[in-house]
Amino acid sequence: AEICEQTTNNIPNLSFSDVQHLNDDGIVSTGTFVKPGDILVGKVIAKDDSEQLPESKLLRAIFGAKAKGVRDTSIRMPDGEYGR
Repeated sequence: AEICEQTTNNIPNLSFSDVQHLNDDGIVSTGTFVKPGDILVGKVIAKDDSEQLPESKLLRAIFGAKAKGVRDTSIRMPDGEYGR
């Protein structure tokens, strides 16, 4: 099984305010003030089918969703760290 990780600003289950400081490639824009928990590099990795719950597989089969799920593997600012 090949693992495919990609940088992106399109990360599931996050609000616009969580990703607004990322450029199109998912990397924090130069000069942005970042605080603990902020995303520095937005990354996602495709979920393997074996990781998914049977219910998820069933729903995907019923509704014909073509896209596999992705998991957020973004690099975030550590606790207690601030910077620009």
